[in-house]
Amino acid sequence: LSAVDLLQQARQRIDRIDNAGPALRTELLSLVGSSLADLTEFALAEPILRDAADEATRALGADHPQTLHARTVLALTHRFIGDRNEAYAELDDLLPRLRRSPATAENLIEALESRATVAMDLAQWDDAIASSKEMLDVALSRFGDGHELGRSARWSLVLSYLLAGRA
Repeated sequence: LSAVDLLQQARQRIDRIDNAGPALRTELLSLVGSSLADLTEFALAEPILRDAADEATRALGADHPQTLHARTVLALTHRFIGDRNEAYAELDDLLPRLRRSPATAENLIEALESRATVAMDLAQWDDAIASSKEMLDVALSRFGDGHELGRSARWSLVLSYLLAGRA
């Protein structure tokens, strides 16, 4: 069996777990969906991540860290599928929630990176630059100058300026 086959089987098993509460189900669904996304199986990951986000929102609340994580990965998946409008809509609602939550700095950075990338794809340069700048500010304040997320944020900002013709 391939890793994708095993993850699809895991998804089916999650549905059969009777005593799993919503927090555990959300965590398991997010893990399976994220793993499929990591394997570039975005079309398979999307419905699983949507289920995780919907269930977490219903059971745990819209601002719960697990809900925010599931929605962040869902937005990332929309970005990689090429569904930019869906990614933008998800990020428009998600980013204010992530900004208010101190426990989700990595998710905030990932969401800002997705926002910047989608904005670049749509030639919305000011939005791409603003998202990249915020991403860099968050990365530096939460993780320091030498952290990988800071380097990634710097690259996003440089790329935004270059593509905008503001080298």
